[in-house]
Amino acid sequence: MATLELFQFQRFDHGEADGQHLWSVSMSINDVPEPKRQLPYIRLASGLPWTEANTWLASRACDPAEDLSAKTIIRDARGLVSYANFLEANGLAWNDLDKPDSEKPTYLYKSHRNLNVKEGTGAYSTAQTELRAVANFYIWCTSTGQLADECKPFLTRTTQVQVFTRFGSKTVEKTVSSMPLKRRRTAPRSTLEGGLKPVPAELQKRILTLSEAHAGTEVALMLAIGFSSGIRLGSITDLKCETIERAASTNLKGHKSIKIGPAHGVMTKFSTNYSPVIPDALIQRLTSYITSVRRLKRAIKHEGRYSQYLFLTPQGRPYHDDDGIPSSAIGVAIHRIRTIAQAGDVPIEDFRFHDSRATFACNLLDAAMAIGIPVTSALSIITEFLGQSDERTALRYVQHAQKRRIVGKYNDVYGQWLLELTHETP
Repeated sequence: MATLELFQFQRFDHGEADGQHLWSVSMSINDVPEPKRQLPYIRLASGLPWTEANTWLASRACDPAEDLSAKTIIRDARGLVSYANFLEANGLAWNDLDKPDSEKPTYLYKSHRNLNVKEGTGAYSTAQTELRAVANFYIWCTSTGQLADECKPFLTRTTQVQVFTRFGSKTVEKTVSSMPLKRRRTAPRSTLEGGLKPVPAELQKRILTLSEAHAGTEVALMLAIGFSSGIRLGSITDLKCETIERAASTNLKGHKSIKIGPAHGVMTKFSTNYSPVIPDALIQRLTSYITSVRRLKRAIKHEGRYSQYLFLTPQGRPYHDDDGIPSSAIGVAIHRIRTIAQAGDVPIEDFRFHDSRATFACNLLDAAMAIGIPVTSALSIITEFLGQSDERTALRYVQHAQKRRIVGKYNDVYGQWLLELTHETP
């Protein structure tokens, strides 16, 4: 079967002097040498490289316009590996497109992934991600001449997409394909990003209490950070000791701010640099944890190679892999909390770590709306405190908070009416 390998990627610029070829490390826009990056390399079952796919992946890494993270490129590579395994299992070639649509490898693969989703053997989101990677690969092959124009792996069309930022919006052209699956028609779990579900205050306390008792100090502290600051799990696992030690005072009483993002040595989604706030009490607890015997025993392992990380596993490694993907140990701990909670009739069977982010955002908005802050200002608050790159996501939080207040008010009025009606009944 096809496999995914990782290698250290470094760009070089070519030049000539006195008839000799010269190579030098490429410089970034800041006139500093570009760092090495860990990038994927696909090897087919035959042992040979998939040259076209590897070239596409490398071109994405070198394209300053896209500015993609290694994590994104590796994710797309995994999608192509899945596609390659399907092709090899069915004796198909990726570029054998001179046949009816129903027999083309792209359409067969889409049908295969659609069947996986319907049978419950594959997640809808995973299928969509992999199909988009395959579609983007074919679009690139066509645009660069790897495939002839008459080859039609799927239907495509060019559309204009409006991209929103905190500075306004712009319209860009984008080629879309018929590869992605149809959107599922299900009752929405939430209107928030990724289907997040805010946790009520009482359940939040129960979750933190259960995590202290059954998930270990590290996961308990991670959850406390998530609930009180909205920082994503990927960034929490990449926090450094100095991130906490350099926490600065803010004009928000009882809180300090930390700096995260690539400029501050902490991974963030879309490489956004921002300054989330954390309660003073939690900062103090994290500061004490840094010098605790529990953590220091972990930090000295591997000759202190990972000692700069705030959170370390019992094996002395960060709670994420080299691609920045959080350790499965965190998911196992959350599952343990849910199982124990279910036995105690605590309704958190759907709780996910990322729900802590939505909880913080909604609590923040509730406080803002309670004192009459207008929606436009609330949008600015959310984008600042959560490091959002798209105000449309922040707007969903505002709409969700407004809906929650309306439902709460309705329940209060209806409950009072029902109580009065009950008392009037002879």
